[in-house]
Amino acid sequence: MIIKSWKPYLVKGAQTESLKCTNCNNTSDHVLLIIPKALSFGFVFAKKPMIGKRYVLACPICGNVAKVLTKEQAKAMKE
Repeated sequence: MIIKSWKPYLVKGAQTESLKCTNCNNTSDHVLLIIPKALSFGFVFAKKPMIGKRYVLACPICGNVAKVLTKEQAKAMKE
């Protein structure tokens, strides 16, 4: 196992939510992203961290985080 800083990644196949962005003022379908916390644990060849995740809805135009979700809310969006 290693400890490193991971990049945010998009959850494929998740539902989107139409929101107005507070940063760019565009109304768009915000996407579900997983943002790893500062340092996370994972395996050497893994592209995603095992623990230390945060689920957010982000604007696809400017990348601004609109809403932080709980694990249960994110799981409901994946189904």
